[in-house]
Amino acid sequence: MRTMKQYAVPAAAAILAMLTMARPVAQTPACDMSGYRGLPGLTAANGMDGLTVTWDGVRDRTVRLRLAIDAGTPTIRELAIRRNGSAWTTLAANAQPEFRVVSGFRRMSNQQLQPLNGLGVAMTPAIVDEKKWDAFWDAPLDLNPQMGRGGNPPPAAGVANQPGLPRKADEITRATATYRADRCEVKTDGARLEITFPGLQIGVFAGRLQFTVYRGTGLFRIEAIAKTDQPSVAYKYDAGLTKLVTSAAPTT
Repeated sequence: MRTMKQYAVPAAAAILAMLTMARPVAQTPACDMSGYRGLPGLTAANGMDGLTVTWDGVRDRTVRLRLAIDAGTPTIRELAIRRNGSAWTTLAANAQPEFRVVSGFRRMSNQQLQPLNGLGVAMTPAIVDEKKWDAFWDAPLDLNPQMGRGGNPPPAAGVANQPGLPRKADEITRATATYRADRCEVKTDGARLEITFPGLQIGVFAGRLQFTVYRGTGLFRIEAIAKTDQPSVAYKYDAGLTKLVTSAAPTT
């Protein structure tokens, strides 16, 4: 079973600044607060338009994050910052997390097979499934024939439950995350707060989206926490936020 996760965002970075755009918004269901414990400098509260999290940043700054659900998609309704005693400045509004993943089939290489064959180890599916992850180099997205090429390719004829070469196009999946969130959950974990949204689907992976804020820092993290039951999945991903502009605006 393979898992994937993580994308960190600097909450105080001015390059993420975005003007709030007025538009009608559907009411967001209240978050489950049963795992929440309020702390000085780290608080969360449900509101008519989602969840508001406020925490102490670095030095004399306070950070505010408002999260909501738009048509099933977890949305940063607002990311704002202020110096103590001053007005809030909006850095981002109505931004949404974006994850893209490409996955393929991981194979054991000839270099790994040679010493095992020399020791007389039987190449069972269990051995292949274990040792294939030790390969320094593999090319799950390369559909070209490997025979006669450089590098350290897998055995062309296959071995145990591992198919041979060339790789097939249907081994590769490219996808952008979709969301079907209908609720969220808030949990206090030491000096950090975790907000999770179910209903994440990204290619062969399924799971949840999680925001984590850290008291005493200007950072929060966005993670796609997902799993797949498909075997031998190798993957890479890109992550970020959509709908960003570069102007800051004061807010209340």
